[in-house]
Amino acid sequence: MSERSSIGILGATGHVGKVLAAGLCADHDVTLYARRPEVASAFAEARGIRVAVAPLDSLGEARHQALVNCIGIGDPASVSANPALVYEVTCRADGLLLGYADANPECRLVSFSSGAAYCSEFVVPAHDQTAVSLEAGALRPDQHYGLAKLASEGRHRALPDVAIIDLRLFSLFSRDIDPSAGFLMNEVLRCMVGGTTLVTGPADHIRDYVAPADLCSLVQVCIEGEPVNEAVDVYSAAPVGKFEMLDAFRERFNLAYTVDDARAHSGATGSKLAYFSASRKAGALGYTPTRTSLETLIEESEALLNITR
Repeated sequence: MSERSSIGILGATGHVGKVLAAGLCADHDVTLYARRPEVASAFAEARGIRVAVAPLDSLGEARHQALVNCIGIGDPASVSANPALVYEVTCRADGLLLGYADANPECRLVSFSSGAAYCSEFVVPAHDQTAVSLEAGALRPDQHYGLAKLASEGRHRALPDVAIIDLRLFSLFSRDIDPSAGFLMNEVLRCMVGGTTLVTGPADHIRDYVAPADLCSLVQVCIEGEPVNEAVDVYSAAPVGKFEMLDAFRERFNLAYTVDDARAHSGATGSKLAYFSASRKAGALGYTPTRTSLETLIEESEALLNITR
């Protein structure tokens, strides 16, 4: 693949799409595809990045060396409110991606999946032998998101001649996140900006936040290496516990927090105490993360606070 290859990003107005757009445009000719191209254009202008922007339905008119699918529902509130929409959006994105691959068989594909595809309770972190745990006759509402992602991965594995890598993303936080999203780090940021006290439950869950630059590095590894058809987990240099993060933010940003023992955490994809992966298959592709989760959270929070100020 040439040094300045042509990369198309589907779902460019979402969090992952914005992170990749900002991180890949310096070394590649990037086109952002979106249902609302005017939103993608406004983002690019605000961030001062040079990219092309096009409506999603014009995808078939261009020729790209690589295509990255970032289409999906990322806000937990939206997932909980309409789990059926997760299946619909995921299936529609697959149709665009695989249809393009059928017409352009040399194109390298990267599709963003989720750690939720393990359909695990995550009492312990995922690993290469983690078994899917589902009761077919009694699916819980918090399992639909993971099942939709797993079905998408299954469609891709059923096409072994297509060069497509599914990246199971566990946690991402950056200066480009939607400030209204219902994640813990959004609550932390709102409390720091507003000078209010964060109220949290007693569970000390562990999360793995990949740095934006590391995520872009992994995508580049996927599209520039040998063509493969597989799913790999995304990871940082080290995950972080909730209270390790909160204590670090209290010291660095004067975050005030209190623990409510009566408050239980149950996210849109279930309560996951160890939501990260011990699998290092991405390392075999040439990926080496440079930032720990805590380093990433601090760096991106500082950027966001500067933007807010």
